[in-house]
Amino acid sequence: MKVRVSHKTSSLITAIICFLVVLTVVGISDIGFSKQGDKKTVLLKSLGPARVGKAAPWFAAQDVNSIGKIINLNKVIKQPDTNKTVLVFFATWCKPCKEGLEILRLNQQKLEKAKIKVIIIDYQEESDQVQEFLKQNHLTAFTTIIDKFGQNSKSYGVAVTRKGGKMEASLPKTFVIGTDGKLLAIIGEEGEDYVERIIEAK
Repeated sequence: MKVRVSHKTSSLITAIICFLVVLTVVGISDIGFSKQGDKKTVLLKSLGPARVGKAAPWFAAQDVNSIGKIINLNKVIKQPDTNKTVLVFFATWCKPCKEGLEILRLNQQKLEKAKIKVIIIDYQEESDQVQEFLKQNHLTAFTTIIDKFGQNSKSYGVAVTRKGGKMEASLPKTFVIGTDGKLLAIIGEEGEDYVERIIEAK
């Protein structure tokens, strides 16, 4: 028994076949579906009391990698070889933090060439634990301090809470500071253009 197919139905089938061929050739993701690698950096205008265009909260703390060395934010941002200062709040148990710090590590030369100073700030962990994390992830070149009492995190609007025995945090968070001490950018989530956003912040 023969099945008759109308001209209209035949045209529809042909169109569907052509569409499937196009999907195969160019890839589904190129026709409106976003790829994970295309994730863009999320910029914030404010986070808690911290606001872009306003003065960055001041702090002074000991460098984990240099015993007795105190990191004074006001002095760091005014160093002649520094165009911008970047603060990255993190924790060793935070997977996205590790990924973001890895991006900075891989782009360290680019950041240094742009005269950008990176300070990473751990949230309330022990010095030995932080130092081990830095060594394992090859991050010892970055100036590192520990926010032992959570005061610095609070002043920058970075929240960390404990729920059901687990730590939940708005980590990581990145703050870009100009030589005048004002916040140039607040980065809520790192994307593929993370480093570019830091360098271009003005």
